[in-house]
Amino acid sequence: MKTATVKWFLDVLSGALTQYDEKLQAKQPNIYRLGHYFGALEHTRAACSSVESRSDRDAMDVLKQALHQFYEPNQLPPVRRLIGQIDAWVSSGKVPKYGK
Repeated sequence: MKTATVKWFLDVLSGALTQYDEKLQAKQPNIYRLGHYFGALEHTRAACSSVESRSDRDAMDVLKQALHQFYEPNQLPPVRRLIGQIDAWVSSGKVPKYGK
């Protein structure tokens, strides 16, 4: 059975941020936006480094706190969706499906 660790969720966020930026580029070109997204991702990874291989509720709480600290989830759809997937993982234990 596949386990969704903190590192796995951060890897998913990396791809989601890239896809989101690609969509925005068509309407709102900005060569700096993705750099800001990934700068915040690196800060989030650093804040979660001690729990990156874990998949328990406490580790997910650390991840969610870091996401709220370094992003504004209500204004950034990929982060908001990821937080929803984290909550679903914690409550159901089912690994979220991505790439549809």
